[in-house]
Amino acid sequence: MEDVLEKYLRFSGYDVNRVMNITDVGHLSSDADTGEDKMLSGAKREHKTVMEIAKFYTDAFFADCEKLNIKRPDVVEPATNCIDDFINMISVLLEKGYAYIAGGNVYFDTSKLDNYYVFGNMNEDDLSELMMSLMSHENASYDGNLKKLGYADLNVPGGINIYPKDFECKSQIVNILDQYNADMEAAGEDEKVITYTDLVGTLMSSVTDIVNIISYVLVAFVAISLVVSSIMIGVITYISVLERKKEIGILRAIGASKHNVSQVFNAETFIIGFCAGAMGIGITLLLLIPANSLIRSLADRPILAIKKR
Repeated sequence: MEDVLEKYLRFSGYDVNRVMNITDVGHLSSDADTGEDKMLSGAKREHKTVMEIAKFYTDAFFADCEKLNIKRPDVVEPATNCIDDFINMISVLLEKGYAYIAGGNVYFDTSKLDNYYVFGNMNEDDLSELMMSLMSHENASYDGNLKKLGYADLNVPGGINIYPKDFECKSQIVNILDQYNADMEAAGEDEKVITYTDLVGTLMSSVTDIVNIISYVLVAFVAISLVVSSIMIGVITYISVLERKKEIGILRAIGASKHNVSQVFNAETFIIGFCAGAMGIGITLLLLIPANSLIRSLADRPILAIKKR
């Protein structure tokens, strides 16, 4: 845990100097501050000195840390190097009345601190309950740990993901859910109504809105293009009239009226416009054939996949 915290602090830009204490003395065999020192008993068992036992297990500990890629602390200080400091600190506490001796041991005098029991936002009762839970002898188990962590029970799921294989199946599932919800509402059992989100339906609705907007924009461009094209045809017709004065004179000479001359130019304009439009539509339809084939080859697969667990 300390290694993870140090790495996170260094990653966040902090300068960290981590110090680790090696308690090479003072491990009593009982948690009640009684019994034999574990280091002494280990030295007798393995026929080594206390310091040899401490060094052996300290080296083994750091060897395991290296295998797990756990960074060695910047300072590693054995407790035996600080015994003089411990004695001085205890002497000061005893002298100032913050500690007392009982049964050959030294204890903190908690009565000297008014808010000794305050732990975060806990009051005295909350702290007592926490200590009782820590002192309980309930065996740890996989199910018990999941329960304490608030992990979801498979028999009481908080949500279910459904993966239809195609749009038809999706529609059937939505219809079943809607019918069930309608039946529950009619029976007055609103607590049994299923709340669901149709992600594909929401996505398709968004796509439809986008396609409609694009269609409106394209229609606007087409309308502008038609207006511009009409103006250009009128300009071309006017220039054609100006350049074909001799032809108009010949038509008038053989008895054609102004209306007849106008019909000639209108017919030419209609034929040119019709042919241009027909060519545009024909070319577009021809281009749609390979485009549709390409789209089918890319999209001819299940829209929704079934997720296997």
